[in-house]
Amino acid sequence: LCWLFSDLESVCVYTAFLFPVQSVHTMLEKENMLKLARVKMPFGKYSGRVLIDLPEEYLLWFERQGFPNGELGKLMALCLTLKIEGLDEIVRPLKNM
Repeated sequence: LCWLFSDLESVCVYTAFLFPVQSVHTMLEKENMLKLARVKMPFGKYSGRVLIDLPEEYLLWFERQGFPNGELGKLMALCLTLKIEGLDEIVRPLKNM
């Protein structure tokens, strides 16, 4: 899907279209997409790894146990949603922006 999107705006609009159940505001915020590509996991087994690079199994474990409170938990939940839908590859190029 990466080649279909020429800019972040298209990615956000497409993502919001695919996930109408979640808050559109959360999905449309460019900052959240950029954070997934830049924010590092602050603790645990994958400490120091960028959120978009966390294994899906690790995020699924957090979903069962409960995501952390606050922004980190929301970003991790968004990351899991993108991974489940196979859209995490559209965020990866943002790591270099």
